[in-house]
Parts: sequence; structure tokens; C-alpha cells
Amino acid sequence: MSEVIATSGQVLGKCGLNYQSGLSGARMAEFIDQAQAFVCAAGRYDFLTNWSTISGNSAIKILTDAVACLAALDVIKYDMSGFTSRTEAQTMLDVNWARVVECINLIRDDTFKTFVIQNT
Repeated sequence: MSEVIATSGQVLGKCGLNYQSGLSGARMAEFIDQAQAFVCAAGRYDFLTNWSTISGNSAIKILTDAVACLAALDVIKYDMSGFTSRTEAQTMLDVNWARVVECINLIRDDTFKTFVIQNT
């Protein structure tokens, strides 16, 4: 199921420059899978199965942003030793969490699902 809505590169981009790069591909895939499942559950819609039919660029960007930020939280929490301080790591967590909340609020709204389906 990995890397359908967001890629590992998109996730790492949300982690910032100082994330610890020793994360295995399998662990990254697990974080992405969990984030994708969460976004589908939050939206009460299987975006994964229907991903190839979603054509609305705005919807795709919001879904990708939500998954990438959510998975980035796990990457940052996994090993904070690459950051210059715990404060820097916490700031990255806070920024990503705030973005996840904004995206999930949109995704949970029934009009978002209608928007996604109408654009397919």
C-alpha cells in the first residue's frame, strides 16, 4: 500500500533539513501506510483505492500534504538526534501537527469528498 498518496521524498521534505537519515525504507513505508490509513478513515472514504480516479489538483495536494505531514511526525519522533536541539525538533512537530489538523478538518467535511468525487 506504500507511497500512493505521498512519497518518502515528500515526507522527508516535511521533516526539515536536520532529520536523522538512518531510517530504514521499511520503517518509512510503515509510517506512510499508517498515515494513509488515517487520512482515509478521517475522510470516511477510500482515497487509496480510488487514487487513480482523483483528478482535482487541489484535492490531491491537500491529501498529499496531510499524509506527508502525518508521516513526518513519526519520522521526527523516531529519532530526534539529528536536530540541533529538542526545541528545533519540537517546532518541526508543532508545524506539521498544525498542518495535519487543518488538512484533516477539510478532509472530514462532506463537501471535500463531494469535491473529490465530482472531479473524477
